[in-house]
This record gives sequence, C-alpha cells and structure tokens, in this order.
Amino acid sequence: MELIEEKQNPLLNRKEVRFKVTELTSPPNMENARKMVAEKLSVSEENVHVEKVAGKFGTDDFTITAKIYGTAGERERFHVVNKKSKKEKKAK
Repeated sequence: MELIEEKQNPLLNRKEVRFKVTELTSPPNMENARKMVAEKLSVSEENVHVEKVAGKFGTDDFTITAKIYGTAGERERFHVVNKKSKKEKKAK
C-alpha cells in the first residue's frame, strides 16, 4: 500500500489522502479499506471516511480515496451515516 497524495484541509480539520494498493487480487470493500487506511496512518477507524475504492480495468491495482478527521464527531458532522451502521447501533 503506497501513499500517492496527502493534502491537509485546515478549514474542515481533516487530511485528504489517496493510496495505491497493489497486493490484493479483488477490490476491498469499504470496511476493509477503512481498516487498511487506519492501520497505515496509525489513526482510529472512527476518524476515517473512505470516499471511494476504484480499480483499473485488467489490473490488480486499486486506488483508495479517504478523509481523516481529528475526531469521530467531526467525521459524523460532515458525512451521512449509512443505514447498515444505524441498524447495528439500534441492535446493540
């Protein structure tokens, strides 16, 4: 996993990053991509929002675009929580 681009956005208190992943044979789902980014940057998974996971046709190269926030509260303020995670919270 290689860091392609890293941009600091002080207005929204976040870091915008792009990674190139070459060691996988199938595209990672959003949760796996989130774990990979959090592990690589040594931040909490709650602070990571994965924008997209894109693959190049005919290759095993994937690009992960993500945003890293200072706190989980800031992440929730800027991004909608998907329905699946809402259901999981209600079940607990």
